[in-house]
Amino acid sequence: MRTKKSGAVAGLVLATLAAALTPSTASATLAVPSGGGATKVVTAAPVVRQVRLNVPRTAEVGANLSGYAQVVDIDGKLALPVPGVRVSIQMQRSGAGFVAVSSDTTDESGMVTFGFTARTNVTWRAVMQTSRKTLVSKQVTTAATAQANWGGRPDMDVTHGVRAHFAVRVLPTGGKVALQYAAGRSGHLAWVSAKPVGVPQSGLVDPYITFTKAGTYYVRAATVRSAFNAAGYTSTITITVR
Repeated sequence: MRTKKSGAVAGLVLATLAAALTPSTASATLAVPSGGGATKVVTAAPVVRQVRLNVPRTAEVGANLSGYAQVVDIDGKLALPVPGVRVSIQMQRSGAGFVAVSSDTTDESGMVTFGFTARTNVTWRAVMQTSRKTLVSKQVTTAATAQANWGGRPDMDVTHGVRAHFAVRVLPTGGKVALQYAAGRSGHLAWVSAKPVGVPQSGLVDPYITFTKAGTYYVRAATVRSAFNAAGYTSTITITVR
């Protein structure tokens, strides 16, 4: 026979279980009947909602990329996807504030995806906002590496004491680029930089190196890192200096 006391205990257990299954930052207390008619109180771990963001950390200028944000409820060791919530993807360029670039509703996997073209260094964040609270992901920065390529066929045989020019094409324009060289010996390469030169709107520059002695050298061009772009490098060539 079911007594009023046992019915009350069962009702308390059901109500508490329902509360425990609702995402919350507070822990839930379960009243569980135990042997001898006593009630055992168990404290369950809280369910925590998180917004996670995944984007490439580095990319060459001009590359088309994609990223995604995911909303999950962390229940113990489980990460449960949260569908049907709106997430805003925001980006921040050097010297500016965050601006929204997309806003979408999470799918059955708790995810929203977005695409972008790498142009400058960008810091990203994902924001989930409801009438009750706002959740923000950890910030992730994508470093946009400048493109640097040889602008023509490099001269592989040059004379010391004479300017050796090497055409370089750089994207984006407006920054600086420098030739670098290292003696062709085994072991660690000690790169020496020539004087940086500005990159015009055409993107094509013609810097030079004056080698002081004959020998074998490795040569490359490197853009100068800035607040907007990470340094980019051409391929390394081996030249003979006579």
